Amino acid sequence: MKNSKKAFTLAEILLTMAIIGIVGIIAVSGAKKDTDVTEKIAQLRRSYEVIDTAFASAVAENGNITNWGSTISDRGDVIFPHFKFNKICKTSSGCWRNAKQLKLDNSESSITMDSNSSYYKGILANGASIAIINDTTKTDQKLKVSVDVNGPDKGMNKYGDDVFSFYVLNDGIVLPYAAGTSGQDVCSSGGDGETCTAWAIKFGNMDYLLAGTNNKCPDNTTLSWTGSHTCRRK
Repeated sequence: MKNSKKAFTLAEILLTMAIIGIVGIIAVSGAKKDTDVTEKIAQLRRSYEVIDTAFASAVAENGNITNWGSTISDRGDVIFPHFKFNKICKTSSGCWRNAKQLKLDNSESSITMDSNSSYYKGILANGASIAIINDTTKTDQKLKVSVDVNGPDKGMNKYGDDVFSFYVLNDGIVLPYAAGTSGQDVCSSGGDGETCTAWAIKFGNMDYLLAGTNNKCPDNTTLSWTGSHTCRRK
């Protein structure tokens, strides 16, 4: 009887190796994205702790923010000694990327923090850029703090991706934007992405980038503060 065993052809072997390679690239790419998000979240949480500690110290030493003067330079001079910096720019440029901030939908906002003298700026010791501006949107809300977790030389300079915002009450309490939000509005309010800060800190993910403005994940999961907090991974 003839031997019926068959060997793989060279073409079949090469095709199999190509498929394995493609699957491997996809897996590595996905893992890298997850790692990048994890690093950004960790840096955001570290920055939040640094900012919260600095304002608590400044208020303990100088009283409520209304006692710090009225201009951003006056208030910046009070709060900045309570941080550790790699670089201080104050109202000058050089501590943020010199480009307009991107909104959550990748459109440009009207804000270029680096060249805007209304912001008091620096680069923290952990490498994150920080920008502080007077905020009068509420009677008890005195300052707004923005953080670029990648610093001026990396990342997209995009709200909700590497740029996040906090507001500071008169007594120095620091709160992430959208803290206390409930219902279906994950972080699309206003459309710029600043309100993603509370979501990223609380739930430790940026799945709103997958879900888009309607909060709908690719797997049809709907993100919400009171429901699903993450998109299911396939």
